[in-house]
Formats: sequence, C-alpha cells, structure tokens
Amino acid sequence: MSSFVQKYNIQKGDVVITPKSIFGMAQHYVVYEGYNSWGQEIWYDNNNIVGVRAITTEQFIRENQNFTRIRRFIGNDYQRQFAIQRAQSKLGTKYDLANWNCEHFANYVQFVQVKSNQSNLVKGLFVAAASVAVIGIFGEILGD
Repeated sequence: MSSFVQKYNIQKGDVVITPKSIFGMAQHYVVYEGYNSWGQEIWYDNNNIVGVRAITTEQFIRENQNFTRIRRFIGNDYQRQFAIQRAQSKLGTKYDLANWNCEHFANYVQFVQVKSNQSNLVKGLFVAAASVAVIGIFGEILGD
C-alpha cells in the first residue's frame, strides 16, 4: 500500500479532489480502486485529453502533487465493488467539459448521478455573460 493511501486511509471508491488551477477554482476528481490482479494500485480519472483512464499510484502522485480533500465513499464493501465496476465500465469514454468531466465521472461512480457543480457554475456564468451582452446590444440599438 502506498504511503499516501495508507497515511490518509483511502479506501476503494473514495475520491481524492486535487486543485487543477493556480487558485484552486477548478478541481480534479480521481477515484481510488485499490490493487488490481497484477498487484498495482489503480486510480481512475477522466482526463481531458484521453478520457476515462486507469492510472497507477505513481502516475497519480506525479500528476497531482497536492490535494484539496478526500470525499469518502458511503457504503459497504459490496457497494464499493459496484462503484468500481461503474468506473471500469466507463474506461475510454471521451471527456466533455460540459457534460462528462472528471466531476461528472466521480459523481457517477460514487452516487450513480451524472452531475457537476463546476460545470453548472461555468454554464451559469456563460448564460449571465451572454445575457449582459444581449442587453448591451439591444441598449445600443434602442439608444440610437
């Protein structure tokens, strides 16, 4: 067991949330599986370049030097196994910032819900900005 996993008592199905931007505004979500049949510790994430993938602990640590928090899986060992099967079933699924990002993936694995608060916030900001732009354009037209 890696020292990181041992130190923080990370269990199958737990999600480690890491900062993705300088100010921590965007977060990256990574699901812990545990050991595979070859004795490697495996994690799953939804990478913006390759989509949902399995990575080793070494790769996880190399790509994520810090973490924000750990979101524990709530459920028994049987439920944890189903969560890991959900993660595995999505291997290779393409990344989509608005509809299937790393938070969507982690929420699907843990809660069987495809949702992303980060994505909803960005969509809301986009709608607000578009509304302001439209109001500004109509104001210019009506003001002439």
